[in-house]
Amino acid sequence: MWQTPILLEVIYNIFPIFCRQRLLAKFTENDHEKVERLMELHFKYLERVELAEDKIEREGLDKIEDEEEIYLRRLSGGLFSLQLIDYIVADSSSSGAASVKQRVLKILNQRNASIKTIRNIIREYAGNVGEVKDRGISSKHKSVQDDMEIENDNAAQASDEDGEVSSEQERMHLLHLVDKF
Repeated sequence: MWQTPILLEVIYNIFPIFCRQRLLAKFTENDHEKVERLMELHFKYLERVELAEDKIEREGLDKIEDEEEIYLRRLSGGLFSLQLIDYIVADSSSSGAASVKQRVLKILNQRNASIKTIRNIIREYAGNVGEVKDRGISSKHKSVQDDMEIENDNAAQASDEDGEVSSEQERMHLLHLVDKF
């Protein structure tokens, strides 16, 4: 059986490139059941990250100014999966049918949660895109970032000689997505 983080990475990687409209349509099928599941995963991994943060606080690591170690702990505590989930939520809400975003907002409201949480997770991810790549912090982040292709709404973005998307382009895409969401 597939593990959730692996499925998320697959969806994350094919989202911008493969049958985009068909994939977006999947989020409206069966009364938005995939949106419901995605939001379940959001809350599940948000709780895991909060537990990891509590553990960091109890261990006193938050007082040590090693932000890299704290970020690594949070990543291994579920932050990586949460970032992928929230990226998919934001992209499907911004690019798909309006009913997708309405369902996301309804679920957030039912759980007394805020869209700000999703935006903040994506902003944090955008803020670490280049740093993670440059420092080689996480092989998970690096593999996702190396494989990620960003599709611009109006035209393809410029790429470097190898056809790879730069960290800055990824960061700008993520921040643009947050603005649209």
